[in-house]
Amino acid sequence: MTRTARAILVASAILATGLLAIFDVIPEQAAQFSPIAWLVLLPWVQGGRCAPCLPVRGGA
Repeated sequence: MTRTARAILVASAILATGLLAIFDVIPEQAAQFSPIAWLVLLPWVQGGRCAPCLPVRGGA
């Protein structure tokens, strides 16, 4: 799965949570914090590798 597809999947999940809250399927309190909870998946969307997170080789 490409990084773009993963990002679209997370964005769709955030939007779906909002729609479920509008139609009272899930409580409003849960919907308020769901974007933060979904953004926990951000490292997965980035493929688990982001440049600032990688150790520097060759050192100072």
